[in-house]
Amino acid sequence: MTEVKKLSKWNQAFTLIEMLIVMFVIGVLILLFAPNLSNHSNDIASRGDEAIVEVVKTQMELYKLNNDGVTPNEQQLVPDYLTQKQWDKYQEVINAGG
Repeated sequence: MTEVKKLSKWNQAFTLIEMLIVMFVIGVLILLFAPNLSNHSNDIASRGDEAIVEVVKTQMELYKLNNDGVTPNEQQLVPDYLTQKQWDKYQEVINAGG
């Protein structure tokens, strides 16, 4: 009976070694995956910039179709065809050389 009590008491908690091993494994996993996450965020930002440029170009074409080929300016596109936020982001991308 005393052996059963000793075994159950022994299995009740993690040892320091087991905790260190778990922390080591978690650290290695973080080191493996963290660089990939930063690469993906740069790629996502780039795709977002490309998308906003395409949206503005499409809305400009739509305006031209609806207005006998007249090329629109900001006042003509905002707010009927684009939001101010979209136009501002478009200007930011264009001025940055994108």
